[in-house]
Amino acid sequence: MWKSILRTARSLAAVVLGYALIVALTTLAFTVWLGGVSYRHSSREVLALAALSAVASGLAGGYAAARAAGRAPLLHAAGVVCLLITETTLLLLRRPGKDPLWYDLIGAATLMGACLLGGWLEAWREQKRAAPPRLA
Repeated sequence: MWKSILRTARSLAAVVLGYALIVALTTLAFTVWLGGVSYRHSSREVLALAALSAVASGLAGGYAAARAAGRAPLLHAAGVVCLLITETTLLLLRRPGKDPLWYDLIGAATLMGACLLGGWLEAWREQKRAAPPRLA
């Protein structure tokens, strides 16, 4: 019974860790380094850097959740995506925002896709590690 409880706790902690990492990295990039990002007021260069930051943050969060869980990497990255969906929904319900709806949705989808890719990368790494070495 304790083993099951610990596995569940580890899974939940891994998902929260991945989400927290995404929040920390996007806040650091968008607010501190880029000085605030807005579709209407930011330059193209800042928007491009924000997009790269979102991809990097999503990858890091999904990978961290998948790695910390120690099993079912894509499922744990999907758990992070569930938290991102919840956050995005709550933020969009508080509209009106300063940016167009499509911009916010594409930004959220970018984070979510990168997060799943991070989980997939961990699954791929695990599979490569478990495969017997090829001699040819």
